Amino acid sequence: LNDGQIVLGVDRVSGTRIETHVRVGGELSDRKGLNRQGGGISAPALSDKDKEDIRFAVEESIDYIAVSFARDADDIEQARTLARRAGRDARIVAKVERQEAINNLPSLIEASDVVMVARGDLGVEMGYAELTGLQKTIIHQTRMKNRVVITATQMMESMIQNPIPTRA
Repeated sequence: LNDGQIVLGVDRVSGTRIETHVRVGGELSDRKGLNRQGGGISAPALSDKDKEDIRFAVEESIDYIAVSFARDADDIEQARTLARRAGRDARIVAKVERQEAINNLPSLIEASDVVMVARGDLGVEMGYAELTGLQKTIIHQTRMKNRVVITATQMMESMIQNPIPTRA
């Protein structure tokens, strides 16, 4: 939970109920993410609120729309279609932060205008030991398709408390 700051162990799964124990505790506030190392938690990339936000972005003449937790090319095309129907040909940014995105990386890159390596969630889900290699692979494959790639998330987090960024 919370970008890996809180770690739970699963004791039992029964239907939609999961019983856990705390391995690493911490403070948990609202609107924090849930990840499973190795992937396996899946939800639609675009919620109803995301769809409303895309319509609002088009009204405000936004040039780029980022799709969080994009899984595949269909998620990107859905965002692109919503923007076009609302009246704008916005550029679509695929945020790569899940195992499913890695599994579908070539088609995800092809469908996107820009790819963002979302280091926080990707590191939690795939493991920090794998993050550097995955990041290099994503950057290489994206550049080979002549797409823009962004590696920015979690890199400026340290600047909340310190005006000088870390080299992370």
